[in-house]
Amino acid sequence: VRRSVGQRAEEDGQTEQAEALEEEWSNDIYERAEKLKSLGNMEFLRGRYREATEAYSKAIECVGEEVDWQEASSSGGSMAVYRSNRAACWLKRKQWAKA
Repeated sequence: VRRSVGQRAEEDGQTEQAEALEEEWSNDIYERAEKLKSLGNMEFLRGRYREATEAYSKAIECVGEEVDWQEASSSGGSMAVYRSNRAACWLKRKQWAKA
């Protein structure tokens, strides 16, 4: 059985610490994703579309499916932006089906 950090800590009576750890973990994910997006943006501007595609894909993978996207959007991260930027790269690379 897989339990979140919060569930384990609650059982130990350490809910506040668990919440702080989860928030830090989430912020780290968003920060990493935003750095990858910035890298993708730089590569896109240089015309290095394959590298930009990889950076945006890593940002998407970094955040993954487990994240609350309303929270992510308020923190500056946005799956829609990462996916749109990646689609723009695919268009530049003439990979229409992927876009």
